Amino acid sequence: MNPLISPDELKKNFAEFARNSEKKLTIILGAGASFGYSRDKNFIYKPPTVSELLKNESPLVQQVIEKSEHRVVKGQRAHIARSIKSLDGDLEAYLSDIYTNDTADELFPSMLRYLEDIFTLVSQNVDLEDNYYQTLLSRVRDLRGTKPWSILTFNYDTILEQSIVDIQRWVPKRVFKKDNDYLDFNPKVLKMHGGVNLRYVTIPDPENADLVSPHDVFTELMNKKEPIENYMEIIALGSKTPSFKNHRILRDVGGRVICDFPLMMVPIHTVVKSENSFFCRQVEYAKNEISQSGLVVAIGYQFGDNTFVEALKGLDLKESTLILVGTTYLLDKTIESKAFKSASKVWPKENIRIYQGNGFAEFAESLY
Repeated sequence: MNPLISPDELKKNFAEFARNSEKKLTIILGAGASFGYSRDKNFIYKPPTVSELLKNESPLVQQVIEKSEHRVVKGQRAHIARSIKSLDGDLEAYLSDIYTNDTADELFPSMLRYLEDIFTLVSQNVDLEDNYYQTLLSRVRDLRGTKPWSILTFNYDTILEQSIVDIQRWVPKRVFKKDNDYLDFNPKVLKMHGGVNLRYVTIPDPENADLVSPHDVFTELMNKKEPIENYMEIIALGSKTPSFKNHRILRDVGGRVICDFPLMMVPIHTVVKSENSFFCRQVEYAKNEISQSGLVVAIGYQFGDNTFVEALKGLDLKESTLILVGTTYLLDKTIESKAFKSASKVWPKENIRIYQGNGFAEFAESLY
């Protein structure tokens, strides 16, 4: 069977399913969705691709990398870029490597803080002039009405949440200030790898508070099995990057040093296991959403998260269709692409279609 699906065929099939099917609809958003979300092709605050992450050609990168707190990343920029390239551009594999091999080195925590600042700046400067997220959201709302659907996002920024808030048609209005704001409304929103607005808050031993490093806190975060409410806080969308360490007045003990860290699962390639209760919960919720979905659309996502793919393998998806939306690379490679090969570990190959258009923008427009 030809895996390609034309824009006209997609428009017809998507509308028919969204309007008539009682099964769920799930949209998966990867980095390719955020990168292409703005209608302004020259918009400087779009999240950079991995290949642009350290390049001065990006005004966004220039603003962040020149900060004094990112001197380690700036000084190692060429080396980092070559290392990522040697791993076929796989950022997570690179981060897994430096996390594991040199725990005394500043490079891993420096990269985490750099990424946090990149995605925070992106989130502080969201383009809400009818962006493609809003195009997709409004169209699905038109077609779907109150029938259930969900969005799984692997992005750390808050472009999606701010795009939802900006659309004045959700009842009740979405605010994303609490965990329930993500889970209890339609569409359900699952941040699979966390985000800059989700914070891991921990209180180190007072005697060792000055010695605790970001590397230590990330390791603790990944092993945290306690209930989510014991450590997760949600800050306002578009907030500045919080200080890593600060003093707070606690109700019972007075002043105490607290570590405020982004709840982001960056290294995901087998080296670091997602034992953290938040990430484990997100995977279970995602399995439930996908298992009930008759149609899943993955935009700019290559199914590179091994933990996520392994978790989905036990699902019966014989009655579920997956549509992959990507760039010309996906169209050139089709069934030989990483996205198709990884997805076919979960979906029957005959149930996987590849959108015959270039990227998120063309997909969103083709729904009309």
